[in-house]
Amino acid sequence: MIENFIEQAKCGESIYLCAIRDAFSSAGIFTECVVELPVGAPYRYNIPVPRTNNTEEAEFVKEYFYANIYNMISVLGGKKITLYINPGDDHIEELCATLDSAFQINVPRGERTSYGKCLNVTDRVNAAMGCPPFSFEIVCGKCEKVFPNSGEAASDALTAFRGAVKAA
Repeated sequence: MIENFIEQAKCGESIYLCAIRDAFSSAGIFTECVVELPVGAPYRYNIPVPRTNNTEEAEFVKEYFYANIYNMISVLGGKKITLYINPGDDHIEELCATLDSAFQINVPRGERTSYGKCLNVTDRVNAAMGCPPFSFEIVCGKCEKVFPNSGEAASDALTAFRGAVKAA
């Protein structure tokens, strides 16, 4: 399955993240992500991550994993993403261990490139909301937290944003 995506990319064909995600879902291995937002309930998202057979496949899966994280940060922002991984799943643990460097957590805003650029806006929003800069947290095990349904109001966002504007 991964080989087909790699061949498509080598031929210059477009490969959509949603198509890869759908194909990888059959592997049954997921990394659970919980995005803590400056306002409102946390957002839960699962990234399917298959095992790989060689270096080329591992590189493809790594870029796919980073792209999913990048999209979450770009769309949602947030104070932190907590990634829950199965104990002993070395492949995913290694991917998660590279997130700080790939997203340039400790690099000044003006010097960030590639995946790190999405943190520039997120960190500015966090600062305006009185939150610390964005971070990743890696937890071995399942998420035990219960979240409200997506349709339920979790906070008074309007009051929080007005407070941030006044503070700015």
